[in-house]
Amino acid sequence: MVMERFGFEPDMSLEAVQERLKELEETIRRRILTETKIKEGAENMRRATSDKKSLAHVRTIVNDADSTLHTLNQELNDVRTYLLMTGTDSRTGEPTPASHL
Repeated sequence: MVMERFGFEPDMSLEAVQERLKELEETIRRRILTETKIKEGAENMRRATSDKKSLAHVRTIVNDADSTLHTLNQELNDVRTYLLMTGTDSRTGEPTPASHL
């Protein structure tokens, strides 16, 4: 299931899996930053406009961004969980204490 979800090959080494998870983490973080900027821009537009048609469109953009951010944050948490399970601290890249046993 995990291998299919993140596109891992069955014969990948642990190091390759960890590296791929770190890459996924960084990609998701960048997407979160981008989506956050889109949401902030739409919220600024919402404050600046009084046209009902424009407000409806901006609300849709904000709602879509919220939904996307929720999904991306879930994915980021999943990737970080799998990194911990494979024995790598996602923030430092160092082995987790449990992997020293």
